Amino acid sequence: ATTHLFFIRTKADTLPARYAKAKAAIDRATSLEPDSPDVIRSLAYFYTYGIPDRTRQAEQLEKLLRVAPKDAGAFSFLSQVQSSDGRYAEALANGQKATRLDSRDAQVADSFYGLLRRGRRFAEATEARGRLLALRPPSDVEKHFFARMNFHATGSTREMEELAAQLEQQNPTSAETVRLRITVAIWRGDLIEAIRLDRLHPTPADAKPGNAPGFVNGDGAGDMALIYLNRGDAAAAQQRLGKFPAMLRADLEREPKNTRLIRYQAGVEAVLGHKELALRHAERSVELAPTPPVRLNAREVLAQVCAIVGEKDRAIAELTDLLRSP
Repeated sequence: ATTHLFFIRTKADTLPARYAKAKAAIDRATSLEPDSPDVIRSLAYFYTYGIPDRTRQAEQLEKLLRVAPKDAGAFSFLSQVQSSDGRYAEALANGQKATRLDSRDAQVADSFYGLLRRGRRFAEATEARGRLLALRPPSDVEKHFFARMNFHATGSTREMEELAAQLEQQNPTSAETVRLRITVAIWRGDLIEAIRLDRLHPTPADAKPGNAPGFVNGDGAGDMALIYLNRGDAAAAQQRLGKFPAMLRADLEREPKNTRLIRYQAGVEAVLGHKELALRHAERSVELAPTPPVRLNAREVLAQVCAIVGEKDRAIAELTDLLRSP
């Protein structure tokens, strides 16, 4: 059930069949062991991401904390729920409590690290990162996240460059190495170098994007299209998108309320010069956002789209307001 709900939560799959599988699994688990803390936690997860029901979610969370009052995972999950509700101070307190209850649980430590990073509490996030590294060796994905956090905290690309150099020794032409190099070039403002690298090893134009909140995530055709647009070459930007727009439109027909797909489509339409359509998609993404953090991501994309289509004052107003929120 938790695995199916992960696909739904990340918007990787929001088709009815996925919801049905999650429901069948959680019903089976509940029938087998209704008082198990793991089952109660999964049921709370279901009412958070599967079929959102605030009353039942609260009931399950209350039950979970009653049957497992010293369960670090329970307080960690409560912290995640509060963060999703935009209650950052409460989320922070319960995240801290979870790590105090079990300082050896890597999943709890990872969740708390993510909370601190999203809250831009970079000094504390760096400390939490150190504790997490002591619990488990970092995956390549985590190394990437750590390097990105260092950039957001300090503006330095050093860690990302070191990571790219390590990957380059292993495989200098791998897609991951090239994407990292392009990301570093973009962060340093060297768009000519980003284009040079992209032309040497182009990301397929029909590749699905990653799970970043916005259109620009440093690893795909959409990002490079924006680079070409910023260099004043609209034709090259549209060509670089390739099959990407058609693929997104087909996906959106199947999942018309998938906010992640709508955000990507807004960026694509902006690059294609379809101003009104781009703004409509971006505004719809904000309207459909299920939680405050997703709404912040959607508003970030709205700001990006406004900037691309020439609504600069509106873009600045959105960004100014966003910077006031953790």
